[in-house]
Amino acid sequence: MNRLITFFLLLLSAMILTACSLAAPAPVSTAPVNRPTQSANQEPLQLPTRRPNAADGAELFAQHCSACHGNQGRGDGARAAQIQAQNGSPVADLTADTIARAQTPEQWYATVTNGRLDKLMPPFAGVLNVDQRWDIIVYGWTLSVPPAQIAQGKQVYAAQCVQCHGEKGQGDGPDAKGNLPDFTNFSTIVSIASGTWDQSLSTSHLPSYAGTLSVADQRAAIDYVRSFAYDYPTNLTPSTQAAPSAASTGSVTSTTSLTGTPPLPGTVDGYIVNGTAGASTPGNLPITFYVFPGGTGNTVVTQTLQSDAQGRFVVNNVQASHGDLIAAGTTYNDLQFHSELVPYAAQISITVPITVYESTTDASKIQIETLHIVVVPDANGLQVSEIYVLSNSSDRWVAGFGQPIMHLGLPVGAQNFSIDPNSMLPDTLVPNGDGLDYYEAVPVGSGSAQIIYQYSLPGGSAVLDRPLFQNVSVVNMLIEGDPAQVSVSSPQLTSAGPQTIQGKTYQQYKGANLAAGQTLSITIGSAAAGASLSWPVIAGIALVVVGVVGLVLWLRSRRKLAGATLDLGGEREALLDQIAALDDDFEAGQIDKIDYNARRARLKAKLLKLMQNSNE
Repeated sequence: MNRLITFFLLLLSAMILTACSLAAPAPVSTAPVNRPTQSANQEPLQLPTRRPNAADGAELFAQHCSACHGNQGRGDGARAAQIQAQNGSPVADLTADTIARAQTPEQWYATVTNGRLDKLMPPFAGVLNVDQRWDIIVYGWTLSVPPAQIAQGKQVYAAQCVQCHGEKGQGDGPDAKGNLPDFTNFSTIVSIASGTWDQSLSTSHLPSYAGTLSVADQRAAIDYVRSFAYDYPTNLTPSTQAAPSAASTGSVTSTTSLTGTPPLPGTVDGYIVNGTAGASTPGNLPITFYVFPGGTGNTVVTQTLQSDAQGRFVVNNVQASHGDLIAAGTTYNDLQFHSELVPYAAQISITVPITVYESTTDASKIQIETLHIVVVPDANGLQVSEIYVLSNSSDRWVAGFGQPIMHLGLPVGAQNFSIDPNSMLPDTLVPNGDGLDYYEAVPVGSGSAQIIYQYSLPGGSAVLDRPLFQNVSVVNMLIEGDPAQVSVSSPQLTSAGPQTIQGKTYQQYKGANLAAGQTLSITIGSAAAGASLSWPVIAGIALVVVGVVGLVLWLRSRRKLAGATLDLGGEREALLDQIAALDDDFEAGQIDKIDYNARRARLKAKLLKLMQNSNE
């Protein structure tokens, strides 16, 4: 039965997500650009007066840059050792993700133009004109983007993007809607790092490509899109291209598949990216690699290794078979982060990126996206269940590190409090004073965390008033009983009419846009006795607030899982079974992509947390 409960709750969360648009605009960074501090004698940003040309930039790079940065931009030129001895830090590796994908074109221009005297790099403002500097910059981009990757990106673009963004990236495709960006205009890309574009394809871009395009395909597509704004050289060969630097720690080697070359059989590579704007990618982090066998009753295989200084890693001698699920995780600043769960296939290139975030104790960006309240009268009073769906609009995880990060109000007289064991770990939600203290970190994003608990209120009538300590976007309340039998009054909620679920009648009430500091006031009159409410029924009832489609999906999923074998040897096997069933439904077209991605992500997070705890 626990498997059903978890599935229902995940489905509820997924159905709350908004619908997608097939012609959404390109991602735009909302965070301020991390511009280098300029003194009075530093030149501000100037855009090129023509299309930058990487072939011309190659000649200029050889004359002015290769002595320090090396012929392939790896920071290993003839003068590199001397510079490191004088400065105490190595010459920048232009092929590293921390520069190639994390820095904006604007930052590249500032560095080339004004120099970095703290790194013993001279300015080139008086040596090269604006267009020549941009030629060098776009050539620098090609050092980590070989022709094979551009060709791969062109294929992905033709299959996934051209219908909206147009053949030349000018936003004039046959399915274009709204004001799409013109990628041939250099000003479109100048303030956005390619790594930001990478992340947007799986997060803010609509439709999301998480789970449908590999990370390698997404990166290749972004590199191809950026080439609309400059002339990519057609005469480059793989022998002249740089691969990311080899690591020097443990079993980590160069992540060759990130530049288009598949890894050796039996290897999986990955990298760490920091999702917090302006934050650097952490290096030298411990990595745990997981293999979840496809069969039941098998032991999960784990390998431990370490990323290199750029956050990259390669897992050698992967002990996995076709159809197994794999993932990687790391601990950064005392928080656990994991990649997506992906199927393993030895014949194809597999990359498992891990997105980490900085943290904050400031909970002001947490909002209650939806508060579901389900009330069932019984002979002793009221059985009340509440489901909070949280969102975190910042780009940092909110974590208390042993201190509560938020407080939830409870009605006076609430007793017999219990949490849903399938949604939270023990001690995550603790009664304190007039309510509950919540200790679990809240990840970035909409619907990123859920809080589910139950309590009772004694007596034949009850007041469900409670203070609100956070903004609440939507309140949905369901109470069992016909309107003639149960009276409900609230200045903030309005009746949405009766709903029939599993042969019982529930009254539905809705409210919106409640501000922190208010009191949510609900008074329920006398009720006839009824049966107490179980967790599966709670989850089923809550689905009604998202409409008939959600209820139909829930019923269909319930029938499918009810016929499955429940004794799979533990919670791990149950979660793997749910993921497999979800994949089957998605492949059969029974679940849309947004629901699939959201539900799979939550199942994956629970599974990886379970494995992490079992290893401690």
